[in-house]
Amino acid sequence: MDLSISIVTYNSADTIEKCLRSIYQNAGRLSLEVFVVDNASGDECAQMVAHNFPQASLIRNSKNLYFSRAHNQAVRESHGDFLLCLNPDTEVLDGALEKMADFLRQAPEVGILGCRLLNTDGSWQPSCVRFHGAAWAFAEVTLLNAAFPGNPIHRRKQYLDQKDRDWNLPQEVDTVSGACLMIRRATLEQVGVLDENFKLYSEDIDWCYRARKAGWKVVYYPHAAVRHHWRGSTRQLDPTMVQRMHWESLRYYMEKHRGRLLARIFQAISVLTFPTLFLLKRLKRRLYAP
Repeated sequence: MDLSISIVTYNSADTIEKCLRSIYQNAGRLSLEVFVVDNASGDECAQMVAHNFPQASLIRNSKNLYFSRAHNQAVRESHGDFLLCLNPDTEVLDGALEKMADFLRQAPEVGILGCRLLNTDGSWQPSCVRFHGAAWAFAEVTLLNAAFPGNPIHRRKQYLDQKDRDWNLPQEVDTVSGACLMIRRATLEQVGVLDENFKLYSEDIDWCYRARKAGWKVVYYPHAAVRHHWRGSTRQLDPTMVQRMHWESLRYYMEKHRGRLLARIFQAISVLTFPTLFLLKRLKRRLYAP
């Protein structure tokens, strides 16, 4: 088996059909298996997959297990030489699956591969970030990044400056986006599955960190492209809950890779900051309500 693909869905009926069709249309000469893990969707997502794509393996959860636990269900059942974690709000373009698999075959030192992500309108979407540092994490939790997204700390964490690198060229990076992340089976067996302590966000960064620490390269490969309709699933969740999970993931990442003391300081600041963020978001909704 060349490729296993894992897709986690949550009320994704409006996007998953296009995603799956694009996969099978771009399979090319690859032998592949596709797993769709449905996190107790309230729409017709699981039914549509079962009816329209019987060749896909459908795993139905009785509750929302979020990103890592759900993907790991598919990972543990997969058999491919490569595993692709793919968001349901994506569309594979122009033979991207073959191109990514071929690149990994020709570059045995690369453990994780990401591709060019495109917005719905076809514009370039940033898909690589540097590892979370203490400065960025504290800027995030003190709302500096939210209030001033162009600040130097935020720009350091993101690769937002096009002049920083030529994104038309393949290159080694710290991390690639979990919206479309291909990992080599040998890498997976060495570093293990996704860390299930991450409910939502930062699990892909942690995976890349562990792979690089184990000696594997993480590479951005622009000659394969995937269209990513941003936040197709998370926009359906309560934004306050999403923010809580985002900060909790940051806290856990800090504890795991930066030390318990920094994580505790981060948590204390977030407890003080969160009510302010909550009030600001409520005020914004009221001001811009129709």
